[in-house]
Amino acid sequence: MYLANMRRIVCALGFIGLFACSEPSLTEKKVLALKKMDLLITADHLISDIFPVPDTKVPDAQWLWGSAHIKAGIDLRTLSAKQLEIDQKSIRITLPAPQILSVDTESSPIRKAYSSENLSEGLRTQAMLQFKKNILTTATIKAIQDEAASKASSFLSDYLRQQGFTRIRIKFDATLQSPSTILP
Repeated sequence: MYLANMRRIVCALGFIGLFACSEPSLTEKKVLALKKMDLLITADHLISDIFPVPDTKVPDAQWLWGSAHIKAGIDLRTLSAKQLEIDQKSIRITLPAPQILSVDTESSPIRKAYSSENLSEGLRTQAMLQFKKNILTTATIKAIQDEAASKASSFLSDYLRQQGFTRIRIKFDATLQSPSTILP
């Protein structure tokens, strides 16, 4: 899926090459074409955690284990014409802040740490909330977002150089995501 997204992104970025010879009035149309790329996923993590059971009434399950597949990147659907400046062989882009785009905890269910036994539905729901709070700390989110920004900048810079731009400046909006915007 990651490679399929990257191929789609590379194809859609072909529109950027048209910017160098387009009139300023066409910039908005080109930005709309970029927005069709949707999401540029540049960070992909699998995070696991062992944590104490949230319900102390379960004596045989003192520790639980869970893992989450976290994807982060840039939501290009929010890109606007005023975030893009082109002057001959120079381009300046202000991209939206990187954000956590998905947190998949369902593909790897929470279970007892040292047992293959499944949890009751009530305990599983309670444990899932505790697990998400454990892994989605401000420091973890910031580190993943920093990686997503670095890789997006590197990817777009390389691509824009291939399109003939010699001066490339990519910066990001300063707004970062907080854990409360990710948790249910």
